[in-house]
Amino acid sequence: MIGDGHVLFADLLSEALAERGYEEPEGVGDAEALIAEVRRRRPPVCLVDHRSLEFGRGRLLDELVAAAGGHTKVVVVSCGPAGHRGDTAGALGVDGVLDKRAGLSTLLDALRRVLDGEVVTVVAGRDGAPRSGEARRLRQRAESLTARERECLALLVDGATTEQIERTLHISVMTVRSHVRSLLRKLGAHSRLEAASLAVRYELVGEHGASRAG
Repeated sequence: MIGDGHVLFADLLSEALAERGYEEPEGVGDAEALIAEVRRRRPPVCLVDHRSLEFGRGRLLDELVAAAGGHTKVVVVSCGPAGHRGDTAGALGVDGVLDKRAGLSTLLDALRRVLDGEVVTVVAGRDGAPRSGEARRLRQRAESLTARERECLALLVDGATTEQIERTLHISVMTVRSHVRSLLRKLGAHSRLEAASLAVRYELVGEHGASRAG
């Protein structure tokens, strides 16, 4: 089960897990529903970006662990430090802390280790996380994005379609497509999915789609 307010990331991770033989996880974007489903269904593992869900930040993890009852492994998947009590699994009382910026192969390897019974922490700068030079170059590219392009990128991260971006920003479909083509070119991305993945991995957008670039 995946609890993440960033729909696109949850969908990408779900597809990647299914491709590697895991049962395709269910995505839940509401904190209270997530707690209820974990308590009711007791899935083997619950991946959660607690910072993307509207709930008391520390309280959500506490209630998830309580709902898991020792039957479900709770793994935080987030960008940067995981919480106010530190960024390690032991400090947070969960089975794992995985940094979204570490890359898909690193995340999947860490998840396998968690399922094997390890308590795992993967944070920026360790275990295959992107080199600082990569992040610096990508952020320099992102500085060339216009304000409207940054808004479009943040909406792509949230999984918005062209039509949803049109309605949200009150611009035409043709203008949306123009902005998206431009931001793809500037970021060196070949698709919307790749652009959104880069934005999450290198923290080009903040929580709930608030852009940090520029």
